[in-house]
Amino acid sequence: NVDNENSQSRFGIRGSGSMGGGFRVGARIEIGLDENNSGQVSDYDDQTRISDIDLRRVEIWFDHKRIGRLWMGKGPTASDNIANSDLSGTSVITTGAIAKLAGGINFHNNGTPTGLLIGDFYNNLDGNSRKNRVRYDTPTFFGFQFRVSYDAEDVVSMGIFYEGNPFNIKTIKLAASFGMVYAPGRGATDPTSGNPGNSNTYSGSVSAMHVPTGLSITFSMGTEVSHTPKSISNKNPWVWYIKLGWTGKPFPIGKTAFSIDFGRGDNFEDSGSRLWTIGVGFVQKIDRSATELYVGYRFHHAYTRTTG
Repeated sequence: NVDNENSQSRFGIRGSGSMGGGFRVGARIEIGLDENNSGQVSDYDDQTRISDIDLRRVEIWFDHKRIGRLWMGKGPTASDNIANSDLSGTSVITTGAIAKLAGGINFHNNGTPTGLLIGDFYNNLDGNSRKNRVRYDTPTFFGFQFRVSYDAEDVVSMGIFYEGNPFNIKTIKLAASFGMVYAPGRGATDPTSGNPGNSNTYSGSVSAMHVPTGLSITFSMGTEVSHTPKSISNKNPWVWYIKLGWTGKPFPIGKTAFSIDFGRGDNFEDSGSRLWTIGVGFVQKIDRSATELYVGYRFHHAYTRTTG
């Protein structure tokens, strides 16, 4: 048994109250239980050696509907989830972050383990996750919201998010996000000085659903650019992912969702490395017990310049 990293086991406390004048204040503490993480188990060891209590969120916020919201403490940065817009209903089991489910599994070449892992070849470049930061969110205008944050590691994140019915077309639902992360000192190493350069990550995603039929399409893409002189062996990594999905209610117990997806990651393991992946996922909700049952299958194929 593993804990699905796409939806980590967690518990928490949250509260909010009015300050008067339209201002509100709130706080949130959320703790994750990182036991036998699905992204860390391997084909040689189905029990991870690390059991962590993950402080996912310890934060306070101040909010006014006309001014926006200010966050302080540990929590999602402004770029968190920029690569994860997804209306398919299957993101618990099929997602662009494929390493969260099988990142520790070895690739084999003609039956021989290579020592190279799925997580070495692919990263969906989904922003800067959760950090100790200060973050500001604008109010939502016509479905759009802009976010910006600065964290304790001097990393700046920005993101713009949209969710709604474009042009007020009720039969179409759209979710989209795009953002960037500026990370000083995290780029490729300058071969002359030996100092690390700066890194910019650009990533985005869009998901559209035709509401009457439940059909959806999701696409994400991202790249990481190092701003420093680099040798040819240090190409910038990039990734893309596409998913076709369907959501409906053929059974009275709750909604059913199915999807098939494809993805590709380049230059993560080394210059010229590539991974292709294809996956299918099925999710069945049981409304009475607030439960999701899901099953998925994924195939990966990868090569490197050195191992083929």
